[in-house]
Amino acid sequence: MALDEPNEQDMTETIEDITFCMAKTLAAQTGELSLDLSYMGFMLSSEHPLTDPNSSGSCCATSGGTCGSCGSGGGCH
Repeated sequence: MALDEPNEQDMTETIEDITFCMAKTLAAQTGELSLDLSYMGFMLSSEHPLTDPNSSGSCCATSGGTCGSCGSGGGCH
């Protein structure tokens, strides 16, 4: 997640005066999103978790929308 201004290639949704934007193509891939907040930060999870195409094995865990560090050889960081 990052601060950004929506453009014509984005979809937007406003929840409690906060507007979220996401590329329409990415939204089609992820499906429904869930943003959970806690004192530790936030977790963004999706109906259809994305996998890392550069991953050479199962080092990237996508359950719950999280991705751990894979170290050298590409993958999630």
